[in-house]
Amino acid sequence: NQQAILAAIAVVQAKTDLIGTASLTVAGPVLTGTELQRLRIGDDYKTANGRAITFAFDSIITPVSCTLEFTQDECTGIPDVLTLTGSASATDGVVTAVFEIDADDWAGIDAANYTWVMSVVDSNGNVLSFSSANQRHRFIMFY
Repeated sequence: NQQAILAAIAVVQAKTDLIGTASLTVAGPVLTGTELQRLRIGDDYKTANGRAITFAFDSIITPVSCTLEFTQDECTGIPDVLTLTGSASATDGVVTAVFEIDADDWAGIDAANYTWVMSVVDSNGNVLSFSSANQRHRFIMFY
C-alpha cells in the first residue's frame, strides 16, 4: 500500500531530520564559560558538593536513562575505560544529564587525556549521543 509506505518514510525522515540538530553545553564542572575542569583521580564529583558532571541540551527526546563513558586517549595497549550511569530529566525544553563519581569509581584509572561519549535513551529506545569527537572538550584525569 503506497499510503503505508509514505507514512513509514515520513517516520524515518522525522528521525533523520534530528541528526546533528542538538547542541550540547557542559554545565559542570567548569572553570570559566564552558571550559572543562580537570578531574582529580580519587576525588568525589557529586551533586551535593556542586561538582557533578552535568550536560545540558535542547530537548528533542524525553530521557529515561543516560550513560557517560570515558576512554583513555592515545595509549598503548588496552585503554582505561570509566563508565558512569547518570540521571536525566527534561524541563522547559532542556534535557539535563547528571553524572556523579565516587572516589571508589576511579579504581584502575590512570592519569591521562580521556575522550568521552554521553548517551541519553528515551522510552522508545531511541538514543541520542554526544562525543568529544564532535565537541572541543576532553576531560583530563590527573593525580
